[in-house]
Amino acid sequence: MYCLGKTGSSLLSSRFPVDVGQADIKERIAAVVVDSSGKGRFITAQKFLEQVKDGDKRIYLVNGKPLGIVNRLPAPGSFLANIHQGARCEAAELNPKEELIIQALAPLLKEMGLFLVGLDMIGEQITEINLTSPSAVRQINQVMGKSVEKEIVAAMVRHVDAHSNIINMSEYRKTS
Repeated sequence: MYCLGKTGSSLLSSRFPVDVGQADIKERIAAVVVDSSGKGRFITAQKFLEQVKDGDKRIYLVNGKPLGIVNRLPAPGSFLANIHQGARCEAAELNPKEELIIQALAPLLKEMGLFLVGLDMIGEQITEINLTSPSAVRQINQVMGKSVEKEIVAAMVRHVDAHSNIINMSEYRKTS
């Protein structure tokens, strides 16, 4: 994550947040919004949340229901809660406020057809809803003693079975 004072920012095209170090604020901003060729680029920014020191929860939601949770704790001296940047993982549970947030969000996710998402929360605030590549299944399995991937596939099969009247699979098979 690029550090911009009290705001965090990361490139939309980047999978891996990076701390740009201790450069002055103008240099930090320039490093984020302009690439090495001088071309501007899109960024996403969010307020820096001090609670990240207590971890960044990844919650796997399957059809709006939590299936697995892991808390990613930044390495000592860092605020980056990314596993590949040294964060350690620990078991976690949802607190009552997080449960309410998920209950409120679930109908919208279902309405939008978002069956599997990775919901990230820092200090009871949603920081990301990962739609394309929610990671951390391995870490969730490790800290929760589960096989989340099997539960995800089983839930997908149940979902398809429940909606088979909408999808005519025999017609699909003929065309593919």
